[in-house]
Parts: sequence; C-alpha cells; structure tokens
Amino acid sequence: MSVTAQRLRPDEMDGVNLDGALQQALSRLKTSIEAMEAVLHRREREHKSAGALEEELQVLLQDRARLANELDSVKARASKLDAVSAEVAGRLDVVMADIGSVLGGR
Repeated sequence: MSVTAQRLRPDEMDGVNLDGALQQALSRLKTSIEAMEAVLHRREREHKSAGALEEELQVLLQDRARLANELDSVKARASKLDAVSAEVAGRLDVVMADIGSVLGGR
C-alpha cells in the first residue's frame, strides 16, 4: 500500500490505485495470519509436550512409591531371615557340641 493510500479516507481515494494497495494489504494480512498460525501450532505442540512430561513424571513418581514400599518389605523380610538364620546357627552349634560330647564320650 502506498503512503498516500494509507493516509486517505475512503472518500478521498479518487485516482489512487486501490487494487494494488488492496492486494498488498491482503498479502500482508495473509502473511501475518500464517505467522500467527505457525506460532499457535508451535505453542500447541509445546503444551502437549509439557502435558506428556507431566504424565510421565506422575508415572515415575508412582513407580518410585511402589518400589520404595517393595524395598521396605524386602528389608523387613531380610531382617527376619537374618534373625532366623542366627537362631538356626546357634541351635546347630548346640547340636554339634552335643554330638561331639556323645562321640567324645565313647
């Protein structure tokens, strides 16, 4: 659009090349709309990516909580097994001592 056409009111535009000015204005409008659409599409993709990351984070946090519970259970069981193992070892020591006494007394 020419500078003259930009400053004139519609009733003052006699003799101004409106077709060329209108085509230029429409071209700039189309370019602006395409740029805005590109920005909107990029923002939409970023928003979806952020949503996907948030979902993945929630899944990871749930897995972490589940694994922490499992670890606590395994630790408790290992502690019980250690206690039972120590008790069995003590009993075996007593039995072996008794067997040694019996065999030694022969």
